[in-house]
Amino acid sequence: MARAHVLDVSQGTPRVSPAALTLATVQAARGFGLAARDVAALLDTEAVIAAELLSGERMLTPDSKVGSRAVQFVRLHRALGDVFGSIEQARAWLGREEPALGARPVELLRQAGGLDRLVSHMEARCKDCLW
Repeated sequence: MARAHVLDVSQGTPRVSPAALTLATVQAARGFGLAARDVAALLDTEAVIAAELLSGERMLTPDSKVGSRAVQFVRLHRALGDVFGSIEQARAWLGREEPALGARPVELLRQAGGLDRLVSHMEARCKDCLW
C-alpha cells in the first residue's frame, strides 16, 4: 500500500542527511514532472526502487551510488532555480533544444554522464550556487 510522502526534516542537508536528500530528490522529481521510469534512468537504478522512493517507501543514503546521483540531481534542481527563477521556466528549458549541449536537457537526464554535464553547464551560469 502506498503511503503519503511525508518526512520531518528538521536538520541536515541533502549531502549528509538521508531524510533531507530523499525529500529534496522527490521535490525535484515532482517539480520537473518526472515519472518513476525517468527517475530510475536518472539515478541509474531499477524502476521499482524509483517508485518506492517517490511513494515514500524508500530513503536514499547520500554516500551510496544512487544517493550520489541524487545529490547531483538536487544540485541541478537548485542551479535551475537560481538561473531561471521558477519551476515553470526550468521545465520549459529542460524540454527545449539547448545548442550549447547539443540536445534537449531532459534527454541528457536519461543518458550516462548527462546529469553531470547538465550540472556543470548550469552551475557555470549560476549567480549564487551554494554547493
